Amino acid sequence: MNGPARLPDQDARDAIRRDLDGTLFVEAAAGTGKTTALVGRIVEVLKRGRGTLEDIVAVTFTEKAAGEMKLRLRGDIEKARIRAEPGPFRRHLARALEQLELAHIGTIHGFCADLLRERPVEAGVDPAFRVAAEDEAGRLLDVAFERWFREALADPPPGVRRALRRGY
Repeated sequence: MNGPARLPDQDARDAIRRDLDGTLFVEAAAGTGKTTALVGRIVEVLKRGRGTLEDIVAVTFTEKAAGEMKLRLRGDIEKARIRAEPGPFRRHLARALEQLELAHIGTIHGFCADLLRERPVEAGVDPAFRVAAEDEAGRLLDVAFERWFREALADPPPGVRRALRRGY
C-alpha cells in the first residue's frame, strides 16, 4: 500500500519551506495550510541559522490567529529541536526557544501601529494614538462609509448619474 496521496500543490509547499533565498507571495483560501507553511518556513530559517526570531515578522488578520501562530511556532520549534541531531541545527533551535518572546508575530494592524509609533512625526500621527478595538473599528468604518456614500451621491460621477436616472 502506498503512502498518502501527493497534493497537487506539493511542489509549492516544499518551496515555501525550503527555498529560503527568495521572497514568496503565498495566496490560498482559508484552511489550506498557509499558517502551517509559514511556521514551517520560519522553523527552517531558524534551524539553518539564516535568521533569528528578532529578525522575522509574521502577520495575520486577527489576534486569535496570531496567538495560534505563536503557539504553533513554539511547538514546531520544540519538535524540530528534539528531532535534530546534536550540532548547529539543534543549537539554533534551542536559542530560538529561548528568544521566542522576541518574535514579531501579530496582526497587520498591530504591525502597522508599531511602525507608526516608531515614526509618528514622519507619519503625521499623534504619538499617543491607539488602535481601535474591533467593535469600535467597525462603528468607525460604518460612520466613514456613510459619510463617503452621502458625498458620492451629492455629486455623483456621470456614469452613476445615468444609472440613477434609469433606476438601476
